[in-house]
Amino acid sequence: KRSTKPITIRFTYHFSDSISNSKNQIQSGHDLNNLSRYIKNKDIVKSEQVWRDMINTGFKPNLITCNKFLSLYTKTRNTIKSEQVLKNMINTGFKPNLVTYNTLLSLYTKAEDTFKSEQVMKNMINAG
Repeated sequence: KRSTKPITIRFTYHFSDSISNSKNQIQSGHDLNNLSRYIKNKDIVKSEQVWRDMINTGFKPNLITCNKFLSLYTKTRNTIKSEQVLKNMINTGFKPNLVTYNTLLSLYTKAEDTFKSEQVMKNMINAG
């Protein structure tokens, strides 16, 4: 049964776990393709549904998939969701990378938020 309720992206998984069932691996690969397509088309509802389905079948996100969702919310200029994704990424143990910082810079410069743009630059410099 599919829910149309918006989701908050949370990353509470063990990093060392892997998908052992080949059916899940194939499905996750298919879902990743769908997820990429929906993100490219800025379709939040379908992207979130695919994400929910992937998590329910045992998919374990990595920094790349987290950045994909950050990109979706940036493309749709959803600052609140973008910041939620970033917070959950960090709380789960993912360290923002250059893609993460560039995505956030894009969001804040489009929103003309100088303060947050400067914060991102400082965080990027401090991260090395």
